[in-house]
Amino acid sequence: DSGLNDNQGVLTVTMTAKGGRKLKSEAGPTPQAPSTTPQMTGQSVTVTVPANAAWTDTGLKVTSGQTFQFQASGTWSFDPQGSGMHGPDGITTVGRAGGNFPLPTQPPGQLLAKIGNQIRPVGSYSLLTMPGSGPLFLGINDSGVGDNQGALTVTITSPSGNILRQGTGPTSPATREVIFRVLDPNNQPVSNYWVSVHTPQNLGDQRVGKVLTDSQGYAALPLTDGTYTAYVYPGNEPPALTQDFPVPTNEGSGNTLTLVVPTPGSKQSAKTTSQVAAPGALNPASPGPTPTTQTMTVHLQDQSQRPLAGYQISIYAIPGGQKVGEGQTDPQGNFTVALPDGEYRATLSYGGRQIKTGQFEVPPRRGGNQFTMTLKERETRMRR
Repeated sequence: DSGLNDNQGVLTVTMTAKGGRKLKSEAGPTPQAPSTTPQMTGQSVTVTVPANAAWTDTGLKVTSGQTFQFQASGTWSFDPQGSGMHGPDGITTVGRAGGNFPLPTQPPGQLLAKIGNQIRPVGSYSLLTMPGSGPLFLGINDSGVGDNQGALTVTITSPSGNILRQGTGPTSPATREVIFRVLDPNNQPVSNYWVSVHTPQNLGDQRVGKVLTDSQGYAALPLTDGTYTAYVYPGNEPPALTQDFPVPTNEGSGNTLTLVVPTPGSKQSAKTTSQVAAPGALNPASPGPTPTTQTMTVHLQDQSQRPLAGYQISIYAIPGGQKVGEGQTDPQGNFTVALPDGEYRATLSYGGRQIKTGQFEVPPRRGGNQFTMTLKERETRMRR
């Protein structure tokens, strides 16, 4: 190439002498590691992440609550002589790496993200909400990187189009996890109530997410910046509360919205509150624990890996079969919901007709925050 600055990717070259004897490196120039300088293109940053570096600085400074999409390609290896080359998901047949690996609960060789002392699995595709603020690093799930080979090309995309280089100032979060707390007038948590979030009526009153409160009255949804309406109700009954709220709130990151509904079973008028506070500051008398949730994306595609939009996705808890979320796949074939740790069943339907089901775990064992469902040709014909 006559100009290398815009190139991407890396090759691994093995030279072998006749007879199969491997050549040893003699005196001469030391091979240079692939460049990890971020390539900035509007909403995206592309970074080369070598396997023989413990952590690679992406050049980005992120803010807690931001959501980014990660897409990785290429091959690398944490054990070239043993497991050989593999992709960004690591050696999934091994299961958990264990030992003193950076993330023992995930497969060895998996692509990871690190902000401060917080480490999250990435794999080949993830939609991750940042657990903290600071420089963003990427690396391989390995306890010793000196003998590793290969590199990955990782593209980091911001839905807001506002990705900044490290040190250029704060970034306005595009998507953040909003935690809802449903309480009765006595400040007691209300469980098994639906929180259905819609765009305002002047923007079509379109539902963007629906979740069920847990035993502590908590529910969570990832929402982009804007204004929304929350409808809170039990079962199929009329809304016990309707309330408008902004994202982001005046309290900054870690948004929590308190929703006070009438005492279940009573007919009194709904009491509303516009209180929005950081987790743990809901009510001094009964703060309650903030639930541990992760943003999960159900991705729907056909056998040619083309995204499928407009399908209904319903999420059920296992065991119990309680519905905890539902919505439609977007033009990219994605439906995103925030879920507590546990096992779930995703049911796919179209026009009221069930087409397919699948099970997944939170956090996922194989890394990333995506559960992919692939429809066979006969299943896609069921939509017609």
